[in-house]
Amino acid sequence: MRRCQEKFDFVIRWRPFLLRPNVPPEGIPRVPGMGPPKHAMERVAMVGQTVGLNFTFSVGRTPNTLAAHALLDYAGNVDGGRKQDALQEAIFKAFFTDGIYPDATNLSKIAKDLGFDEQTVYKVMTDQNNLEKAAVEANHWRGKGVSGVPFYFMNGQATFSGAQDPDAFVHMFETIAKKFPHTAPEQSLELQK
Repeated sequence: MRRCQEKFDFVIRWRPFLLRPNVPPEGIPRVPGMGPPKHAMERVAMVGQTVGLNFTFSVGRTPNTLAAHALLDYAGNVDGGRKQDALQEAIFKAFFTDGIYPDATNLSKIAKDLGFDEQTVYKVMTDQNNLEKAAVEANHWRGKGVSGVPFYFMNGQATFSGAQDPDAFVHMFETIAKKFPHTAPEQSLELQK
C-alpha cells in the first residue's frame, strides 16, 4: 500500500471469519503432536521473521475468536473505523508474539491501550447479540467462498488469499481499480481482510 499511496486512497476493514467455527467459547487445549506439523510452524515463524513478526506459538489453547470479531466490528464503527486496523494488529501481536489468550478481559485491556473505553468494549464482547452478529457475518463470508485467512476483497471483489509479495498487491490494486472503480470521485480501494 505504501508503494501506491499517492495513487489510491486505502480504507482497510477487517471482517469476521472463523477458521474453526465449532471451537467452544473457552477454546480447545492444544495437544502436543496434534495440529499443524512442526515443520509448517517453523516455516511460518521463519517467514514471519522476514517481515518483523515474531511467532512464538506460546498460547496453549486454540481460541474461539467471536469476542475479538465483535470487538473489531465495534471498532470499525467508532471514529470512522480509524483504529480498527491498529486494534487488529495489537490483537495479533498479543496472541502470536506475547502469548496472550484473546478472551474478553484480555481484549478489553488491549483495546484500552488504543484509547477505547475498557468497560464499554467488555460489554460489547460479552453481549450475546454482538457474538451472534459476528457469527452470522463470518458465515456470510464463508458463503462468499472464503476458506482461509487472510482473504482480500478490494472494492467488493474477491482477489486472493494468503501471504503475497508486494508486487502481487500492486498489480491487483491497479487491476481492481480499472475494472471495478469505487463510486467516490477519487481513486480509492477498500480492502477487507
